[in-house]
Amino acid sequence: VANNTAALVRNSCYANKTDLRSYVDGDQIISHYAVYTFGFDNDPVSGHAGNNANRQGNKTILEEATRAGGGNKEGRDQFYDASVEGTTLQEALNSAITDILTRAASGTSVSVLSTSSRGVGSMVQAYFLPERKEGTREVAWTGYLQNIWVDPQDNLRDDSGGPAPPDYKLMLDSAGSSDGDAVMKLYFNSTTNQTEAGLFTTFADGSGGSLSACSDPPRKAFDMITTLWEAGRKLATTDPDSRTIYTSTRVIRETSSGTVDLFDRLAPGDLFTLSSLIEEQEAALNIPASGATSGDPSAFNRANIVDYIRGKDLEATHPEDFRDRRVTLDGSNKPEVWKLGDIMGSTPKVISNMPLNSYQRIYNDTTYYRYTSSSAYRERSSLALVGANDGMLHAFRVGYLKDDNLQGGIKAVFHALSSEDQDPSGTSRLGEEVWAYVPLNAFPYLKYLAHKNYGSCHMYYNDLSVKVLDVSTGGHADEPKAADGSSWETILIGGMRFGGACAGPGAEPSGPPTGTPADVGYSSYFALNITDLENPVPLWEFSDEDMGYSTSLPAIVRTGEGDTNGYWYVVFGSGSTVLAKSTTDVGRTTTGHVYFLDLRTGDLEQKIPLDHHAIVGDVLAVDNDFDFHSEKVYFGTSYRDADAGAWKGKLMSVALPNQDLGRDSWAPSSPGYTVLFEGNYPFTASPEATKDEAGTVWVYAGSGKYYSDLDEEDRSQQIFIGLKDDGGAVSYPVREGDTAPVSCDDPPSCPSGSLCDTTNCTTTGTVTATIDVCDYDKMDNTFKKKTIVTAVDSTSTAPVPETGWKTYLAQGERVISRPLAVGGLIDFLTYIPSTDACAFGGDAFLYSLGYVSGVAPEIVAIRAPGATSGTSGTVTIQKAVPLGPGAPPTGDAIIIPPQKEGREQLKKKIQVGTGVVVETENKPVISTTSKIILWLKK
Repeated sequence: VANNTAALVRNSCYANKTDLRSYVDGDQIISHYAVYTFGFDNDPVSGHAGNNANRQGNKTILEEATRAGGGNKEGRDQFYDASVEGTTLQEALNSAITDILTRAASGTSVSVLSTSSRGVGSMVQAYFLPERKEGTREVAWTGYLQNIWVDPQDNLRDDSGGPAPPDYKLMLDSAGSSDGDAVMKLYFNSTTNQTEAGLFTTFADGSGGSLSACSDPPRKAFDMITTLWEAGRKLATTDPDSRTIYTSTRVIRETSSGTVDLFDRLAPGDLFTLSSLIEEQEAALNIPASGATSGDPSAFNRANIVDYIRGKDLEATHPEDFRDRRVTLDGSNKPEVWKLGDIMGSTPKVISNMPLNSYQRIYNDTTYYRYTSSSAYRERSSLALVGANDGMLHAFRVGYLKDDNLQGGIKAVFHALSSEDQDPSGTSRLGEEVWAYVPLNAFPYLKYLAHKNYGSCHMYYNDLSVKVLDVSTGGHADEPKAADGSSWETILIGGMRFGGACAGPGAEPSGPPTGTPADVGYSSYFALNITDLENPVPLWEFSDEDMGYSTSLPAIVRTGEGDTNGYWYVVFGSGSTVLAKSTTDVGRTTTGHVYFLDLRTGDLEQKIPLDHHAIVGDVLAVDNDFDFHSEKVYFGTSYRDADAGAWKGKLMSVALPNQDLGRDSWAPSSPGYTVLFEGNYPFTASPEATKDEAGTVWVYAGSGKYYSDLDEEDRSQQIFIGLKDDGGAVSYPVREGDTAPVSCDDPPSCPSGSLCDTTNCTTTGTVTATIDVCDYDKMDNTFKKKTIVTAVDSTSTAPVPETGWKTYLAQGERVISRPLAVGGLIDFLTYIPSTDACAFGGDAFLYSLGYVSGVAPEIVAIRAPGATSGTSGTVTIQKAVPLGPGAPPTGDAIIIPPQKEGREQLKKKIQVGTGVVVETENKPVISTTSKIILWLKK
């Protein structure tokens, strides 16, 4: 064996990572397990003790092969050792066989955290498991949504204090009282390939204890932390008949023949029950009418599919017909149907009693102040809104957070409904599903969720993050807003992302399943009025034959005079017409478009054609002049070069007049858009924009794509740019060739009309201040104090670009999340997928650059280990720091809790795919407390 080390490990890896029988459904792989039986000779008299070195080498080889071949067990030894006593052989073999059953169902045995969002004093996380083992059964694609305390110092807290946790009370004194809640630091253990939490104590003021000492803490597996609630478990115990599930009341399909308006006669209260559905909706389920009346309870008939989607336990009586979703919860012998599907691409959005927008502050809008100050708004019980691949958009109860007039060291407490809800039993409603919504275009695919073989495949349904805003759409656009605030409403925009199907040349798959009624089953966007959070009103659902998949996160645009209700629009772009799969890339062979929909009605007002086969990324709308008028929308695009086959992209904008943008009122001048930048770089993430101190608008964008396994193998170099949007001074489009390298000497110079290449520019300084922080050391698998630099005296000079700057990323590194401009910094996340099939995931990085210079700022912006080349003397300030393994989410990935009074630093929470919430502090270049530059982004 010793002479074949590489072969054994390599073959174990290959067999575990390769589908050995591609003609059989699902991945057919081999997991390598080893039981070591040779032992060691500790008797020097026997003359065989010298063989111990060889035996140790063989044991190491077997361990490496087991690790590479997927046979290592969660949190335990890498393989099964029966070398100590012969009597342990049977136990080791039994353990290995048991683990084979578990591992075959648990896949990577890592809970994949796909999204995050922060509510007031708590953080809501979503993750999913591809497979969950229940005895000898496999339960596929289970979703989870959990709520975690965030203390006044922005630390995560485990709600483990008190006699019967969780107790829904935040107490910081975990060092001096058993009622206190421990600080959690999440990290990824590369030995066990799982996310874990280190638990630290503090005193009542949030300091001291083991957190200050940084002593090695007790640890928990990620799925064992004590959360306030977990919605998947709560929904599993919910009676299916008690659920409130809405569906669409108006469905719009735009075709070359005109507008098809489906089901516009439905009442707002239509629910997803067979008795409530009209004939056309039943037909959209794409189940033959004969099946609906067959009388066979095990048949795939309409009644049973609706019941299955609602969560009824049909698999218990007919396991041969329906996919089994039943799990056994702790403390119960009764299996429950796990109703919440995987949450993969949709970031949960927490809606509370805090104003969603800042109109009252930016525009001095007293009508909005009265709306958000009304008792109905202020007494809202917070909801978490998230899309899942079970067909539904879900609304889960986060609860009402009370953080004043509390006694006994309690910093905050959650009530279920309102500040007046003092009934302790009311906490049983925390985490409950308040309502759900199924778009009509998902109907034809619901039956596949019930199919027995669904566990070996996967489909998307409601996979786009939601957009929620307060808008004044309760009156005519030209009329003054109601003085009492009654013309304001809260509107949700959602989408299916890669759910549904699309049409047109090159579409793959080419349309909905056979038998689906015309104009149904296409990827769509939808809107709900959620002014009353407990009782939503579906407004519309929209698809277009040229749209492709609804992957573009939309922007909300307002035009019109500031004292009127104004015109409100939803803006998004065309998507891929090819469904991304493991070995299938996205693509589009037809002209791309930008869409403007009337926000209230869903009517198509503008459809602006672009000059290429554009897959449009997330869209950003900005109000440059703070006059309640969105002057521009920005977006990036990606497309494949028809000749070379390489991916390219453009950074684009559309200028908007301050008027009705309806098709009868506005005809965009040709071409209707501006190309700001173009090059051999696909732009899929949202751009970012801000103003510098001179009032000039800067636009930022990073390139890269990450849709399929093909993207993991892509090592092409990507770019991040900062570009002035100043048509009077810059000739557009700026191309990569229109650039001048900067020498980075002192002082650097950047000619006008060029993008400065700041890739190799460094920022240096002499260390003047340091502090010690408690940090996880992955090499030693322990927590320890590390010294970080907090201040330097600068010894370098930053460039001053006149047009903009660019910085090239490392090979394979890409941007898939929206950047964040704040305090004179532009922060963005990058990801480098691993090319090693036997390694776990890839690595994420946080960059922090000066927003006008494109280099690391002269202050130490990132307060984290590794942010400087050393901790004393003259050091280089790094542009980026590593965040660890796992991809960051798409969309808004950098979450900033509200800044504390008098505190300069911004503490940022960044969630990566392993489940770790990385926490970093930034020191803004420009004060965000004494000088706030207001900027409306929708």
